[in-house]
Amino acid sequence: MAGPWLSAHLFDHYQFTGDKQFLRNEAWPIMKGAAEFCLAWLVKGKDGKLVSAPSASPENTFITAKGDTAELSTNSTGDIALMRELFTNCIKTAELLHTDAAFSKKLRNALALMPDYKIGSKGQLLEWEQEWQPVDPSHRHLTHMYPVFPGNEISPYTNPRLNAAAIKALELRKKTNCTWGFALKAACWARTGQADSAWATWQEQLRYVSPLSTSPVNNYGLFPNFFNSDGKDVIMNGNGCATAVLTEMIVQSRENEIDLLPALPKIFTTGSVYGLHARGGFTLDLNWSESKLHNSNLTSILGNKCNLRSATVIKIISKGKPVTAKRNGDVYAFNTIKGATYQIVVL
Repeated sequence: MAGPWLSAHLFDHYQFTGDKQFLRNEAWPIMKGAAEFCLAWLVKGKDGKLVSAPSASPENTFITAKGDTAELSTNSTGDIALMRELFTNCIKTAELLHTDAAFSKKLRNALALMPDYKIGSKGQLLEWEQEWQPVDPSHRHLTHMYPVFPGNEISPYTNPRLNAAAIKALELRKKTNCTWGFALKAACWARTGQADSAWATWQEQLRYVSPLSTSPVNNYGLFPNFFNSDGKDVIMNGNGCATAVLTEMIVQSRENEIDLLPALPKIFTTGSVYGLHARGGFTLDLNWSESKLHNSNLTSILGNKCNLRSATVIKIISKGKPVTAKRNGDVYAFNTIKGATYQIVVL
């Protein structure tokens, strides 16, 4: 499933930049190749649904009903999430590029036969097709959280039921056993809207560790140079994820929506951020105090329509004049002009 995962970054690049030449010449051949592999990989089960087999939730081991331990099964949640996302992104790309209609139809047919995500007896999003128990309840990998983060399929708005199941799964996952695992879990907390859980978990990664320490056991955190302290090796993936955690607390963007201050922890009662990029081709400068949005700016890089979600009531102004925005609950939809800056005014 590395192909689908890497392909997600290619489509994400397009979502941020709107670069169709990149999408056509560089991204599409790789994305299509990954999707062709997945179509060949999947087989039909007895119920007519598609099956990924063999399937693993990377590096994690479960206990079978017989008491044995195993890693391979069928239809792990990570596999399903990655292929669903890849097929969806390929269908969108084929439409954008006006190409491969027949292949796109194959992907639509496959999507219709992909299994649903499973919810366990405790209301949790399952990691495997069956409700097996992990050998390590604190395992650092959260592959079943992929549709929450870094994917975009599950959120409090798009699917509240699955979002609640993801929250329960995170609650059941015990304190992780590696530095970057804290950052990954914190990002998932942020995506589910659990601000203070995200902050508390993130603090475990940001804990100071002396470079002179001789005890590697449970000595998780950061050295003074901000390298992770998981071992003698230089492990940088936690640092990159830490940047994502902070960003996801302040702005989250999906293909058709930008969410302002979606998971702001109580400790960040006042603050500002400048130059954050959002999918759809937008740049944001945000200010807030008393944990609420204050007047801010949004610049349209591509001239796309903007759907802005804000719990605080706002109006949009450009060049001193109000911009017509259609409001649906907390979402404000308005057209933008390429290169124009829009003031987000709190009422």
